[in-house]
Amino acid sequence: MADEGNDLRQEHRFQLRGAFNNAFFALGSRTVAVEPLDVSRNGLGLLIDDAWEYDDIASLHIIFLENQAPITLELRYKRHERNSRGLHARTRCGLELSEDDKRRGIDLIQLLQSTNSALQLICA
Repeated sequence: MADEGNDLRQEHRFQLRGAFNNAFFALGSRTVAVEPLDVSRNGLGLLIDDAWEYDDIASLHIIFLENQAPITLELRYKRHERNSRGLHARTRCGLELSEDDKRRGIDLIQLLQSTNSALQLICA
């Protein structure tokens, strides 16, 4: 996992605005709410509406409601923070496609555009 101060991203990324429709996110056996931040071909930046306290869980799964196989994103970076009103903890994280999903030719930008009409990609 990368240090907090180092930005190791090498791909062009797009800012994301909106919500994830037709998919849910699983952290271990729990479903978690997420807020999209940015996306690249192989990576996704998210705010998880929960404190990611489990150091033994190093991946997040996106499970689609359509006829799309689930994908696995491996944790590369995480930082705990509080929302603007300090009411509850969230985790800002950077995730990268698993090697298996990269070999399958998954492109996150293309995948999210095709399965998620409520997400808007914005040039960063």
